[in-house]
Amino acid sequence: MRRKLLFFLAVSAVLTCQTLKAQNTGAPDQNWMAAITPGPFHQKLAQLEGNFTSETTVWMMPDNPMKASGDCSNKMIMSGRYLESKYNGNMMGMPFEGLGTLGYDNISKSFVNTWIDNLGTGIMVLTGKMTSDDVLELKGQITDPMSGKLQSIRQTLKWVDATHHIIEMFADINGKEMKTMEIKLTKK
Repeated sequence: MRRKLLFFLAVSAVLTCQTLKAQNTGAPDQNWMAAITPGPFHQKLAQLEGNFTSETTVWMMPDNPMKASGDCSNKMIMSGRYLESKYNGNMMGMPFEGLGTLGYDNISKSFVNTWIDNLGTGIMVLTGKMTSDDVLELKGQITDPMSGKLQSIRQTLKWVDATHHIIEMFADINGKEMKTMEIKLTKK
């Protein structure tokens, strides 16, 4: 019995080594290369690079919009794989700063957006797809700071032209979608 076990272990070791040797030929796997190489959707995100002024409207109540302004700096990072957005301005009478990343995941075939800012402690993560050549739709959930409950949200990013884009945010409030924010960005 012991001899059979040793023979089985030896054969397994040889087969494992041959498999690893075949996989480690020095040439990257084609699927892996496709997964890590920036493509057309990354080029689409690169169109948003630059410094922008932002005009923000926030609706906490449907008939009572609040206005804010600021600046946004967008740049592609990680060798053209992600768009990093840094916002600075004022919101609700307080200094505001936010940091976002937006990328396209070649494996899941979807966009992924993260957001953090100094008016909260959570990290927003949204995923989505292009709904047309110039509109990206992202969806996810956040924890509503007033109720502490999860809330479904939807965000759109619209490429208007070479110097303008618009971000709109919608929240599910009592089973009905409501527009909660609009950011108009103009390239400096």
